[in-house]
Parts: sequence; C-alpha cells; structure tokens
Amino acid sequence: TAYESSLGLVGSEMCIRDRQSRSNSVTTVLTGEIDVSELRRIAESEAGLTLGVGLDEFADRAIRIGHMGHLNPPMILGTLGTIEAALTKMGSPMGSSGSAAAAATIGAAL
Repeated sequence: TAYESSLGLVGSEMCIRDRQSRSNSVTTVLTGEIDVSELRRIAESEAGLTLGVGLDEFADRAIRIGHMGHLNPPMILGTLGTIEAALTKMGSPMGSSGSAAAAATIGAAL
C-alpha cells in the first residue's frame, strides 16, 4: 500500500507485520525514537492533521492513521506529506521521501 511504501523514510515500520491481520480502517505505525507526542502536536496544531495515539504498550512509540470511508490519492498523499513536514520541523532524520514513495505506489496502481 501507499502507507507501507512511505515507512522507510524515518526507520518506522508497520505495527502489524502480517498483512492479512491488518485493519482496513486504520494503519498503526511504530515510530522508533521519534517523540510521538511532539509529532502529533505539530501535525494537529500547526497543520490541522489529527494522528491517533498508539494504544497500550505502543502509546509512546506509535501513531495511528485512520482511513475509513471514501479515501482518494490526494488524501493519502496529503496525510503523508503533512507527517513528513512535521518530522522535518522536528529535525528527525529521514532517508528518501516517503511521500514520493507513496506517489510511486499510487501511480503504478492508476
């Protein structure tokens, strides 16, 4: 998926590794050493994007991205671009662009 394609940019990974066990309505991403509270704060207060909190043992090391109902490429790319912008503001080290990787995945599926 586009979300999976974008994960390598900050060394993050899917919380649920088995693709068949993943939800169709939310993606939980493990964020490694990133300060998830700061990421969520910047995304919400400065860009209007609300990211879900990690649950239970993942509370301090995961974000959840909701994708219920109608979802289109601009929504996915906007979400990923906003997360990437917030990480940039935080000075988080990133590899290549996760948004670009997601766009390539979406482009191949169009």
